[in-house]
Amino acid sequence: MLNIVCWFWGKKYSLDYVRKLAAGLKRNIKQPYRFAVISEGGQEKVDGAEAWVMKHPELIPSDVWPNVGGVRMQLFDTAWQEELGIIKGNRIVSMDIDTVVTGQLDVLFNRPEPFTILQGINTTNPNPFNGSLWTVQAGYRPDAWTDFTLEAFAKLSHHQAKPSEQDWMFHKFPDAAAWGPQDGVYGFKKRGWVGGMEGALPDNAVLVTFPGRDPAKYVEVPWIKKYWKL
Repeated sequence: MLNIVCWFWGKKYSLDYVRKLAAGLKRNIKQPYRFAVISEGGQEKVDGAEAWVMKHPELIPSDVWPNVGGVRMQLFDTAWQEELGIIKGNRIVSMDIDTVVTGQLDVLFNRPEPFTILQGINTTNPNPFNGSLWTVQAGYRPDAWTDFTLEAFAKLSHHQAKPSEQDWMFHKFPDAAAWGPQDGVYGFKKRGWVGGMEGALPDNAVLVTFPGRDPAKYVEVPWIKKYWKL
């Protein structure tokens, strides 16, 4: 079964983002799937989403882990996968809470590669990876978690002054399969985007991420109003 997760911490976003993401997934996935919101206490209850407890909240972005820390790397923890009832070989998808679903996703998620990540949309970060969307088959490369320590992370040649878990994933999976505009996956107003100030929705778009931006600030854009809803 397909397992889709998003992450919820801090006060930047409300649970309405999770609700809208859950609604978008429900409209655009035909195969059986689970959708879960992972939070520190596992108390974030949303219709259409399971509530999972974050095992390592100390990895949430902080002064120790600037930008985006290593919190999402725990999805590679095979013991945690088993605890959550995820069957080995089944697909796990991690997506940002502010993702807007604009089309059917089954083909997108039915990839044969064991690890796939959004690539080629960053405009200033030279790292080709973007952690807004990635997927891994359960049981694959548990070393991405077991090797992950603050010391090991600090030794990497980071792409930016504020390192992120994207650097760790690039370190572990330099030849990873890619999602991008060619697959209908876009970063809003990022490389590959089209149109004017906000940009019309590309014809093949099925999913739009908002790295560094917030869909709530663009709710009058017609396609955002159409698709980012309950």
